[in-house]
Amino acid sequence: MSREMMEEEKKKKEMVEMQSSFEKFKQLVNDNKYTVILGSWATTMGIAWKIINKDQYMTKSQKIVQVRMWAQGVTIAMILATALASQSERQAVKDHPPVDHSWMNQLKLSPEEVSSPVGKVTTKS
Repeated sequence: MSREMMEEEKKKKEMVEMQSSFEKFKQLVNDNKYTVILGSWATTMGIAWKIINKDQYMTKSQKIVQVRMWAQGVTIAMILATALASQSERQAVKDHPPVDHSWMNQLKLSPEEVSSPVGKVTTKS
């Protein structure tokens, strides 16, 4: 692992430590978007079933349709919220582009700049 990559990893850890609880929660939700959407759908199905199942005048088919409609509405709202969050994440990435750690970039560096796991790299002239 190069020195630059280690420094970047250290900066990331420092940034996480400096974040508030809300920012950490926001990052957790952003990292697990689809799990949150699926979980909200399942939770809505359960809650809506408990509420709608109390109605004695609807048939079972009507209750299932109503539960599905409520869950669908919440799921669409969650998908829209996720889309907005993704857009703000894209803007943040655009403002702070990632550092290039590709092998092409490593070739451009001089041997003194590249950290070697074996030790200092020497070249014969």
